[in-house]
Amino acid sequence: MDKPLTIPSAGGRADRSSARESPVQGDLSRAIVTRRTSYDRGHYIKPHWHARAQFVFAVAGTMRVRTARRAWIVPPSRALWVPAHTVHEIQMYGVVQMHSLYVKDSAGAGMPSSCVVFNVICHRRASYSTSPRC
Repeated sequence: MDKPLTIPSAGGRADRSSARESPVQGDLSRAIVTRRTSYDRGHYIKPHWHARAQFVFAVAGTMRVRTARRAWIVPPSRALWVPAHTVHEIQMYGVVQMHSLYVKDSAGAGMPSSCVVFNVICHRRASYSTSPRC
C-alpha cells in the first residue's frame, strides 16, 4: 500500500524543514559528481533533498519519484532532473540499478527550475555482455 507523501508545499518547493538533506558524496570540487547504487525490490528512500541538482535514472528496474506536488514513473528509458533543494522520495519497483549525476549550480545553468523527464538513449559498448551499459 502506498503511503501519502507528507511534505508541506511552499510555493512549488517543499518545505525542507520536514526532510533531511542527503549530502552528496564524492569530490565536490568537480562540477558533476556521479554515483551508482543498487537497491532491492521494494526499497524506499524517505523524503530528502540535495544541495546539488540530481539527474537520476535506472539502468535496470523502475522507480517512482515523488515530490509534494507530483509523481513520476522512471523506467530505464527515462531520467528525471530534480533541481537542487527539491524534497523528493523514491520507491523501487524490482531490483534497481540507479545512476545519479549531482550537478553544481554553475554546471546546470539553463536547466529547468522544476522536475523534468528526459529520454535516455543507451549505447551498447563493444563487449561480450548481452546487456546494454549506460
